[in-house]
Amino acid sequence: MFKRGLSLLLLALLMMNAVGNISGQEPVGRETKHYIYIKVTNNTFQPQYDLLANLTFVAAQLQLLKHNVYFRPVSSDQTLDFTIWNIDDKPSISITTYQSPISEIYPFLGQFSESMSHVDIVPGNPLKTYLNAIRLTTAMSFYQSSLCNEANSLFNGITAKLVPQKGQNYSIDSTLSSIYFYQANCSIANQNFEVATNQLDTSLDLNLGKYREITIGALRISYYLAWVYLQTGREEEALLLLQNLTEEARRIPGSGDAYNDVLINSAQIYALASHYKEAVENLNTVIERFNENIPSQHLLRGQMYLALYEWDSALADYNAALELDPDYADAYFYRGLLYYSILQTGTDLRDDALADFRRYLELAPTGAHAAEAAHSIATIQAELDALNN
Repeated sequence: MFKRGLSLLLLALLMMNAVGNISGQEPVGRETKHYIYIKVTNNTFQPQYDLLANLTFVAAQLQLLKHNVYFRPVSSDQTLDFTIWNIDDKPSISITTYQSPISEIYPFLGQFSESMSHVDIVPGNPLKTYLNAIRLTTAMSFYQSSLCNEANSLFNGITAKLVPQKGQNYSIDSTLSSIYFYQANCSIANQNFEVATNQLDTSLDLNLGKYREITIGALRISYYLAWVYLQTGREEEALLLLQNLTEEARRIPGSGDAYNDVLINSAQIYALASHYKEAVENLNTVIERFNENIPSQHLLRGQMYLALYEWDSALADYNAALELDPDYADAYFYRGLLYYSILQTGTDLRDDALADFRRYLELAPTGAHAAEAAHSIATIQAELDALNN
């Protein structure tokens, strides 16, 4: 074992030099530091794979240092998961990312950013295994750090060497599908939606495989496609895709949760297309058919009712959300908006709106709606002062 470890260490040192600047990019400035919080799990319990993982991260870190990207041990939530599996007596590495370049730019899409790629451990060829692991780990670290040029340079190198297997090799097809998905995220971040559409189409085709079997991963890619269709004026295609998703989700084994998720996520896309009635219908099914009492679902349906000017229904949903979670900050914010909107009907609920906006700030002083809540408080207070003078 000692000789094997020594050989791998020597291999690592040689490959650090041989791989060179894999990204092919010049080092960037020193202004921004990016941290990747990694978690390594060896499910094979074979110590040589612990060594392989450690050497992979050493070599990858040397490449990333030039771009101010640093690995850190996982503290609370990991952003990169490196796991060695033993599937059907064949060891394999999976690398899972939990962030993407669009996580903060487009929060709706960001919630689906988790994705996984695979590296086959090639029997009798530790060099090939090691190189593949380095390239994919480094590429995904660049990707998580929103360094898309560097990530794409490596991703293109990987896809050039992998041939789609059309369902004959899940590991290769899954990795290719994930890479095209990552590249689509980078295209979306650059607002290159036409390129993103082609990349997502390819990713979806690889994910579905030879037998066109719908998976959770395929659903995630489809949400992206529907969203991108909307950005490029292809609303009819987006809506048709959402209808197909609803039907396809029922075919997934144990489809209750998948069907539920499709209805909720499709409702959000319907809302983006201003199809609020369809969004409400989806959420009605989720809440009534699945007997769901989840505050966020009532809040989302309340927002749809608010957009439809159905004040009573919106208020009932906001109240239901707060009954389920009395400290649900967003519910206070949107109920405050509702109370203030009702002014146009002749009903004065300024005091109620003021109380809700203040409660929101108590619960979420740095929340997404904090600035708007503070502005609303100032506006309403000025109006009340004027009315009282």
